Amino acid sequence: MVQPSTSGVRIGPWVADDVDAAKELLLAALDRARGRRAIVALPGVNAAGQALLASSGFAPSPPSLRMVRGPAGGEGRPACIFGLASGAFG
Repeated sequence: MVQPSTSGVRIGPWVADDVDAAKELLLAALDRARGRRAIVALPGVNAAGQALLASSGFAPSPPSLRMVRGPAGGEGRPACIFGLASGAFG
């Protein structure tokens, strides 16, 4: 999704099984952003996402923090999450 925000647009939720699919989705999102400032909240463990965003002209900002309560396994697959919808939604 490309969501309007007060400082441009926010890209997310953005999930893909591999970096090639993620890149296609990013290019489509940037096309929809129409040159506005784009913000992506990326889980810090997604190294492929960090590299993709850096190669696409994004600059780092403070990392997103994800927390889980309960038994191990509830954290999902954060390496497949390239952009969170927002801190409120994940």
